[in-house]
Amino acid sequence: MANIADITIKKSDLTTDIIYAGLVGSGGDGTWATWRQDAGQPASFPTGFRPKFELMTKYNGPKTARQVQYKYSYPVAYLDSTTGVYKSSDKVYGEGFLTLPLSASPNVCWEAAFEMAHMVASAAVKTVFGNGFNVT
Repeated sequence: MANIADITIKKSDLTTDIIYAGLVGSGGDGTWATWRQDAGQPASFPTGFRPKFELMTKYNGPKTARQVQYKYSYPVAYLDSTTGVYKSSDKVYGEGFLTLPLSASPNVCWEAAFEMAHMVASAAVKTVFGNGFNVT
């Protein structure tokens, strides 16, 4: 198992790096590891309004596979000009679930996981994620 570390990704402009700080490592099966996007945020910006990514792993019920679950939350936050207080009106939210059968070879699981991650990161899927309308 790897230790939690910061994760650097590209923003939607595909040029600017953004860092998700590793906050809490998983305590073991069934517990969440958490990253939060703190860099570049004003000091007064509430941590609860910052984008957050979480990962959890565990066995399935019969212990024939490992499961990976993720949650992503990107609050829609703004500074109320009349009160000077940050508020959140909503959030963009995503989650996913990956099952890796223990009967499959590590190479098969590795390849499938990478291909799935690259599909999610593809321009076509990012466009669907970004505008909410599927390809036709």
